[in-house]
Amino acid sequence: MSLIARIQVGMLFLIGKMLTIRVPETITGAGSREKIGAWCKAHGYQRALVIMDQVVKGLGIADKLLQSLDREGIEYVIYDGVQPNPTVGMAKAAAELGQRNRVDIIIALGGGSPIDCGKLTAAAITSKKSIEKLVGILKVRQEALPVIAVPTTAGTGSEVTVGAVISDDVTHSKTIMISPAIVPMLAVLDGETMIDLPPQWTAATAFDALTHAVEAYISAHKNADGAENATAAVSLINKYLGRAFENGGDVEARDTLSLAAYKAGLAMNKCSVGYAHAFGHRLTGFYDLPHGMAVGLFLPHVLEINRKAAQKELAELAVVCELGKADENPEALADRFIERVFELYRDVKLPQKCDQLKKSDYPAIIKEAFKETNATYAVPRYLTKQEATALLDKVLP
Repeated sequence: MSLIARIQVGMLFLIGKMLTIRVPETITGAGSREKIGAWCKAHGYQRALVIMDQVVKGLGIADKLLQSLDREGIEYVIYDGVQPNPTVGMAKAAAELGQRNRVDIIIALGGGSPIDCGKLTAAAITSKKSIEKLVGILKVRQEALPVIAVPTTAGTGSEVTVGAVISDDVTHSKTIMISPAIVPMLAVLDGETMIDLPPQWTAATAFDALTHAVEAYISAHKNADGAENATAAVSLINKYLGRAFENGGDVEARDTLSLAAYKAGLAMNKCSVGYAHAFGHRLTGFYDLPHGMAVGLFLPHVLEINRKAAQKELAELAVVCELGKADENPEALADRFIERVFELYRDVKLPQKCDQLKKSDYPAIIKEAFKETNATYAVPRYLTKQEATALLDKVLP
C-alpha cells in the first residue's frame, strides 16, 4: 500500500508543479486593516462581501476595516454566520448573499474558519457547478472571486494556501478543498487584531503554524522555496511564541507570529503536511477538538516516529532553532529538536491528552487518516496500523 501511496502522491505533486500558484500580495503591520478600503479602490473593486463570525464582530475587530471601506465609498454587505469548522451550508448562504448584492470581492476576517468559508464562497459565486461539487481536490477550475484574507489568529495560513477545510452539514466529516483558484489575492497581516486572543488560542494557533512548517520541511517532496519558508517560520515561532503567550499585548510578537504563519502556509503549499494533520483532522471531526490543538497534540509524537526517517531534516531544524551547531552529531541534534517541540508544547500549557478519545473509535480514525495521507501527503515514511494505534495511545486519557 505504501508504494501505491507514493505513486499517487508523487503524481499529485507532479501535477502541482505544472500549476501556477500565486503568492498573495501582503499588507503588514499593526493597524494595516485600515488600508483595505484604499487597496480596493485602487484595484477597481466596488462591492464587497465581508465574511466573519460573531466573535470577531462582537469584539469590534472589523470596525477599522469597515470604516476604511466607508471612507473610500466601497459598498459592502456582511455575512457573520460562520461557525467553527465551516460547512457547505454556511458558504452557500454567504454566496447567495453575495450574488444578490452583485459583489466583486470577498473580504474574509477571522481565523481559519471564516477564511476557508470565504474561499468556498468565492468559488461558488463564479461557478456554474453546485457548491457541493466544488469541494475536493482540483474541483475548482474557473477563477474564483478575488479574496482578501485578514487573519485574526497566527496559525492556519489559510490567507495564503491553496486549501480550505470544509465540513459536511449532516455528518460533520471534513473534506479538504484544494485549488490554486482559491488562493487569496491579498493577505493583511495585522497583529493588532490578535491582541485579545486568549493565551490558549495563541498557543493552539501557533502550533498549527509550527506543524505546517515542520511537516512541510520533513516532506518527501520538499523543495527549496518550501524549505526556506518552513525554516523561517520554525525559527520565528520558536523565538516569539513564548512572548505572545505571556503577554498578549506584545504587538511585535503578534506581528511576527502572523508573518510566521504566512510563511508556514507558503511552505505547506509547496510541500504539503503529514500525519499530525491527518490524525488531527479526525480529532476535530469526531470530537470537535480545535484544529490547532489537535494537530499540535500529535506533532511531537509524529516527530518521534520519524526520528530516523527524517533525522537529517530534524537535525537541520535544531540548528535553525539554535539548539546546536551544524557539525554536531545529527542524531543528537534531531533528539534536541524533538525535545524542544515537546518542551514548547508543555510551556504553553496545551492539553497532553484528548479527553474525548475512545479506543472504540480507533478503527474509523485510522482508516480515515490513512485515506487522507495516502492520497495527499508526502510523508517521510508510512505507518502500519500497529504504529497508528500506538500513536493514538499516546494521546488517550
